[in-house]
Amino acid sequence: MTNIRGILFDLDNTLVHREASIRSYAEVFHRDFGHLLSIGSESIATRLIAADSGGHRKKEDMLAQINSWTEWQSPPDMAYIDRHWMWEFPPLAVPMDDLIFTLDRLVSHGIKLGIITNGSARAQNGKIMALHLWRYFSVILVSESVGLRKPDTGIFFMALEKFGLPPAEVCFVGDNPEVDIIGAEQAGFTGVWLSGFHTWPKNKKKPVFQIQNLSEILNFI
Repeated sequence: MTNIRGILFDLDNTLVHREASIRSYAEVFHRDFGHLLSIGSESIATRLIAADSGGHRKKEDMLAQINSWTEWQSPPDMAYIDRHWMWEFPPLAVPMDDLIFTLDRLVSHGIKLGIITNGSARAQNGKIMALHLWRYFSVILVSESVGLRKPDTGIFFMALEKFGLPPAEVCFVGDNPEVDIIGAEQAGFTGVWLSGFHTWPKNKKKPVFQIQNLSEILNFI
């Protein structure tokens, strides 16, 4: 990889460790709903992580899973659980290891940085604000706000236009093989797969560039 002048990142499980964030949220969930459950915060975390499915399950399906827990003594209104998640979860965002170190180094090298993330504007912007990430990124595109979702190439081209760079000079770092990496490569970007969260599809060719820790992206500049 040469002549990289811009790097775009996914958010969940790339800049933010989603499972660790849910474990933090489980403590708050237990605080507010534990009196209605016959399990503790660690068991709540396990069930929330399963219901969330890495952030790729539709909200209504996630809520249905939570509602189906047999440990409820008296399940609350799921609309209230939904509001609780939207208010309490984003501020509890846990950064990936070496996140700030990596971003500081990239900025010091004059690399333009951006985020492209699927999700609701409230939730994703809440995580970005909680970790003060806005100060590093000149481009932040949230699918709900722009009306496009990865892997639609349109959202990648939108970021390119804001960067003012050709795709050959931009790489995209993400954890999801099809939504992030294959989508980015279809837009002409260099894909960098952050492994460890998803299994690469057997019928798809693996990308040339793979990392196991976020800071390894520094090897490519």
